Amino acid sequence: PPSVMVIPPGVDLVAFLHWTPAMQHLAEMLNLPAADVILLLPARLTRRKNIALALSVLAHLRRLSGADVRLVVTGPPGAHNPANPGYLGELLNQRAALGLEDSAHFLYALGEGDTPFIPDDATLANLYGLADALFFPSTQEGFGIPMLEAGLVGLPIFCADLPPLRETGGETATYFDPVNAAPQDLAAAIWNALRTNPLHTMRVRVRQHYCWEAILRNHLHPLIQSLLEDTD
Repeated sequence: PPSVMVIPPGVDLVAFLHWTPAMQHLAEMLNLPAADVILLLPARLTRRKNIALALSVLAHLRRLSGADVRLVVTGPPGAHNPANPGYLGELLNQRAALGLEDSAHFLYALGEGDTPFIPDDATLANLYGLADALFFPSTQEGFGIPMLEAGLVGLPIFCADLPPLRETGGETATYFDPVNAAPQDLAAAIWNALRTNPLHTMRVRVRQHYCWEAILRNHLHPLIQSLLEDTD
């Protein structure tokens, strides 16, 4: 028995989750399935979306947990304020200062050449299906469509304590003060909620160990390599 390597079957993430080609490209480029936590922030790059707070929380989460925690921000700069493109530059500078270049992903900045990347509705739905939680720290909202979308796919929701978001999420979300909350406290609350959630544990287990890419990497490649070494 010690000489027999057992290779489990797996799940094809692309087929099972109906990934678009754009989603396949993102997952491969950013190695998203390997992450321990994926926080989704579906928002345009405007100051009221409070994305700077999300970056600070991400930095604390990574230090607190020692885990590969990611933040995915999906939107382009807002179209109605000429200062919004400059806000992206500020966020990228903050990301660099916090050492988060490999863990905070602004999809708009991932385009090729002069063409920015803006996910279509199907790709955005794919991101909801892969993410572990919705993080929504806005200081001003009218309703909160992302909370409805997160609810449809069963994502835990961590969002600003605003009346419209309370109305949308009811008692099902974890709320925080988007202006005065300490980033380290938010990070601790998110980490404690996720690490004790068996659904999150299973989600990460499947994508890290039972998708075909992981089986190839962790089982088949080592087996082939050992056979080659025995032959030598």
